[in-house]
Amino acid sequence: DALEYLEKLQIEIERTSQKIEIETVQPQSSQGRNYKINYNLIIPKSWESVISQVNGNIDAAGCEENVVIAAVNGNISLDDIKAGAAVSLINGNIAADAAIPEDGICSMEAVNGSILLQIPKETNAEFSAETTNGVVSCAGVTMTNLTSSNKKITGTMGTGSGTIDLVLVNGNIS
Repeated sequence: DALEYLEKLQIEIERTSQKIEIETVQPQSSQGRNYKINYNLIIPKSWESVISQVNGNIDAAGCEENVVIAAVNGNISLDDIKAGAAVSLINGNIAADAAIPEDGICSMEAVNGSILLQIPKETNAEFSAETTNGVVSCAGVTMTNLTSSNKKITGTMGTGSGTIDLVLVNGNIS
């Protein structure tokens, strides 16, 4: 019986010269079953990554081109990113270890969860982090033009040539 339903799962792959799109199509009727699909994709570091999904965790590592992620439910982990990043999440936690390029942009926003960003001390960026219901904390970096409260921190890191913008509704930013 379970094998019959497993055969109803479809994986659709669309390839063009510009992208690879993978979509899981689940059966209309699951008879109370829950499906869990895990994808492990290895792509060249030099490719820009655009990832979107509804439920599940996303882990990206070693990217050297921009990373764009849009998700509804799940945790997002970015490790050893040497590029710009744009992350949008409704429910879950964002944890990132990133080196933003000189004129790069790092934008992370979430509704419910937390944002943890680790960046090198020598990062050059205009920095802004704000939460509506939670606390913003920042340690280990030096900023000029610093404005700080429990809910919001803004300032300039180094030359300020890049941009770091962190926005959260419910949760803490560090």
